[in-house]
Amino acid sequence: MKNKWIIYILALAVFLIGTIEYIITGVIEMIAADLSVSTSEVGLLVTVFALAAAIIAPILIAFTINIDRKMLLVSTLSVFIASNGLMLVNLSYETLLWVRIIQGASGGIATVVAMAVSTRLVEKEKGAMPSASF
Repeated sequence: MKNKWIIYILALAVFLIGTIEYIITGVIEMIAADLSVSTSEVGLLVTVFALAAAIIAPILIAFTINIDRKMLLVSTLSVFIASNGLMLVNLSYETLLWVRIIQGASGGIATVVAMAVSTRLVEKEKGAMPSASF
């Protein structure tokens, strides 16, 4: 029963990471006006997040392969939450790009680790069906 709640919390964390990646698209004009940049430049904030998650996160996961998964998950979620707090501060456009890179890398690591941990927490009889051999 305890594992069930941990899995739900991990699923919520992964959902929120995915939501934060694209949340900017809903307020792109407001951000562009606030930062005095074009909407396409603000769109780059989404792109750098995705690229960091796709490129930097796997590299960092390879470097952290021997670190305890729970500690890695907690630390990457902490970095992700702190970087989200930085988004509230009145930063320059260039600084926001770096913050989004940090968010993408930490969010990408947290997503992969959360999925790996949750698959270990599921009871064998409630896990996925074994694939058929061909």
